Amino acid sequence: MTKKTNALLIDFKGKQNYIFGSNKLKTHIGASLILQKKALKESLYKILKEYESNLLEDIWREKPNQIFQEDQSISIGFVGGGNALVFFKEVNKAKQFIAQYSLHILEEFRGLKCVCTLLEDFKIEDFSNSMNRLHLKSKEIEMLHLGINNVKGWGFEDTCSISEGSANTYNHGIQKWVSKEIEAKLAASEKASLADYLGSENEFLKEFALSLEIDDLNGSEDKGYIGVIHLDGNGLGQKFKECESLEELRKLSASTNVKLENALNTLLLEICLDFSSDKYEIELVEKHGKKILPFRPIINAGDDITFVCHGMLAIHYAKRYIEILASDKEPLHTCAGILVCKKHQPLHKAYEIAELLASRGKNVSRDKKNTSWLTYAITPEMISEDILDLYYNENGDQISAKPYMHLSPDKSSEFEETLIKSKSLSAELSKNKIYAAKAVFWDTQLQNKIKAEIINGFKENAVSKTDSFFTDYSFDCIELLDFYLHKKDE
Repeated sequence: MTKKTNALLIDFKGKQNYIFGSNKLKTHIGASLILQKKALKESLYKILKEYESNLLEDIWREKPNQIFQEDQSISIGFVGGGNALVFFKEVNKAKQFIAQYSLHILEEFRGLKCVCTLLEDFKIEDFSNSMNRLHLKSKEIEMLHLGINNVKGWGFEDTCSISEGSANTYNHGIQKWVSKEIEAKLAASEKASLADYLGSENEFLKEFALSLEIDDLNGSEDKGYIGVIHLDGNGLGQKFKECESLEELRKLSASTNVKLENALNTLLLEICLDFSSDKYEIELVEKHGKKILPFRPIINAGDDITFVCHGMLAIHYAKRYIEILASDKEPLHTCAGILVCKKHQPLHKAYEIAELLASRGKNVSRDKKNTSWLTYAITPEMISEDILDLYYNENGDQISAKPYMHLSPDKSSEFEETLIKSKSLSAELSKNKIYAAKAVFWDTQLQNKIKAEIINGFKENAVSKTDSFFTDYSFDCIELLDFYLHKKDE
C-alpha cells in the first residue's frame, strides 16, 4: 500500500530582487542573512516547535532514510537553497502552521515573497511524481495569489530613500527614517561577521573583519574598481529534479550545503593568510583596530553564489572558487560571471550583468560535461547589457575568446594559458605599445596603420611577436595586465 502524507513546500520567490532591491551593501548582506538564516531556519524551526516541541532540526541530515521519527507528527524533508520541505501527519496542523508562518514573514520581513504549498496526498513511494505535482501546484498558487507582499503606508508618510516603502522606522545606525523592510535588513547585517564563516575561535578574527560598505573593499589609492562575481552550479537544479526518493534528495541537499560552506571557508582562510603574510601590494582599510578584507560574500546557497570584492582580485577569487569546488571528491563544476566596474555603480545592475556573463559559460558547458567556465567583463563606464559589444570590433569580428574553460576533465585550463601569455606580454612589449594595441583592437583601419609598428615593438625572440597577434585574442591578455593582480612572489 502506498504511504501518503501531507507535504508542505515553502518557497521564497524573487530572491535576487529581495536581496539586490536597493544599492547599499549592508542591505544586500542583511537580506541574504534573512533568507538563508532567519526566515528559512530560525523562524521556521521556532514556529514548528510550537506544534512539535521535541522536533529535531538536523535529523533529516543524520537519518536521510527515515521520514517521521518515533512519536513525531512533523518531519523536515530538507532545508536549503531558498526553500524547505516539511511533512505533517495531520492536515489541520499543517494549515495552522501555514497561517502562522505566513503572517510572521509578512510582519517581520517585509518584501519577502513566500509561497506555501500544501499537497495532501503526497505519495512517499512515488516521490518524483509527487514532487512534480507539488511544484506545479506551487506555480499555480504563485500566479494566482502572489501579489502585494508588503504592507502599504498611510499615504502621508515620507518615502524611504533606500527602498520604495514608507519611511516609518528610524534607524540609529545610518540616522535616517527607513521602511520596515530596510530596517529588518540593516538589523540583520549588523550581526554578520567573519566568525560566521571561520568559527568563533579562529585566530584571524583578531586581525581581520568583513566589510559592510562598498568603499571599504578597496582603499583610496587604487582605481576605485570592485568586482561582482556570480557563480552558478552546472546542472545542479536538474540533479535535484531527478531525485527519485526523499533519501536521495536529502543527501544531495546536505552534501551541496556542506560543499558550498567548505569552499567559501577555504577561500576566506586563503585570503586571510595572504594578507596576513603581506602577499599583495594592497593596503587594506582599517576600522576598529581590524583590517577589512577586500572580499564580501553575499549569497552562498544552492546553485547561486555571489560575492563582491576588490576589482583587481575579482578574476583570481572567482578562479580559486571554481578550483576549490572542482577539487572535491565529488566535484561541483560551476560557471562564473565576473563584472569589474567602478565601485559606485548600481550593485543590482552589476549583479544582473555578472549573471548574464555566467550564462555564456553555461551555454557552452551543456555540450562539454564536467567542465567549469569563467567569463569576465571590465568597464570604466556606466553598466549596461551592451558591455558585451566591447568584445567585437567595428566589423563584428570577435576580439575576445571568452568564455574560458577553466578546469576540464584532464585538469587543463584555457584561462590559465591566457594568464601565462598575459604575464609574458608585460615583459615583451613596452606599456605604451600595449595600450596602443588595446585601442586599435576595435578600429580595424587604425590597426592596419600601426600594426607593423606594434609588432616591431616586441623584444627579440618574444613569444607574442607574430602577425597573428591581433587575431589570436591578445585583447584578453592586455585586459588581464590591468585587472589580474599577481602575488608579490609570482
